[in-house]
Amino acid sequence: MSYFLHEFNRYYISFYTSFFINAFYSEDVYCADPGRIEHGSHIDADGSNSLPSSRYLHGQSVFYSCAEGFEPVGNTTLTCLPSGWWSSLPPFCRQVFIEITRPTGEFPDS
Repeated sequence: MSYFLHEFNRYYISFYTSFFINAFYSEDVYCADPGRIEHGSHIDADGSNSLPSSRYLHGQSVFYSCAEGFEPVGNTTLTCLPSGWWSSLPPFCRQVFIEITRPTGEFPDS
């Protein structure tokens, strides 16, 4: 059995047995928009902001980031798989807290 991957995301499958059968599979697989996240956004691989109705061809990726004061939890890069599903769930943005301590009135040694 031989497998050939052809450009443009089309698969050619050839079976070599005592008789010859050729099967051709040609269907582009898309993933739906992976969704928005609160306090964050995602961009396409080309750096443009994606529209909510965007479709992504398998192999394409989106990159998530969080607003200032927030950090991502989870994978920030999602890739559209040949199954039509994303490689993982989108991350979420967790607020970063900075601990403020009360001054002691002492100066550090300099």
